[in-house]
Amino acid sequence: MYKFCVDCVHFLPDKSSVTYGKCKAFPNKDSLKKAEIYHMVSGVLTDAELEFFYCSTARETESMCGRNGAQFQGKQ
Repeated sequence: MYKFCVDCVHFLPDKSSVTYGKCKAFPNKDSLKKAEIYHMVSGVLTDAELEFFYCSTARETESMCGRNGAQFQGKQ
């Protein structure tokens, strides 16, 4: 069975193309620090304040998801 990002619960679609989808499993560390500061002020941490890596980056990086889709969780 293939593990396609588009079929994963972590997949965030892009309005223009599936190719530019991002992965919620891998937030950008700089945006995470920024979001944590906002959280300290508001008490609310939302995905809207975070920036995520592209799925293509996650799949080509073995320390992330890699070609085998290590973090893949199918949609139910």
